[in-house]
Amino acid sequence: MLTIWKNERGLTLIELMAAVVILVLVAIPLSSIGTTVYRWYKEDQQKNEAVLFAEQTVQDQKKVLENTGYTFDEPQHVITIEDADANGLQAVVTLTPHLFEGATLPTDSLIDVEVEVKGPDLANIGGDLISLTHLETTIRQKSAGGTP
Repeated sequence: MLTIWKNERGLTLIELMAAVVILVLVAIPLSSIGTTVYRWYKEDQQKNEAVLFAEQTVQDQKKVLENTGYTFDEPQHVITIEDADANGLQAVVTLTPHLFEGATLPTDSLIDVEVEVKGPDLANIGGDLISLTHLETTIRQKSAGGTP
């Protein structure tokens, strides 16, 4: 004989689908927050690496200028340096003899060094390089026939 079950305990398909929809509505914003925070972390990490790379580049240029002086014929010399750590950073170094407007001081021993570090845009994968940091300083170069 057939027995009819009454008052079964359990979930109906509609109740199960409603629970899944509610779970999805809660999970999507939470996953979005997680990915945004991770992207911010990676961007901050990239900017910190760029600042360190810029500082190291300035120190390297300072050593060169202190040892050899400004040996370029053009009034402004631009150098592009790739980061050896292969993290996509690129430093554009501009060397310019320092000029004081209207001053009678000798300025031929001072060189303005400008470093702009560019890196990949983490928000736009495969896009152009974006500027991450910019440093400017003035360095005293090697004086003729003597020590700086």
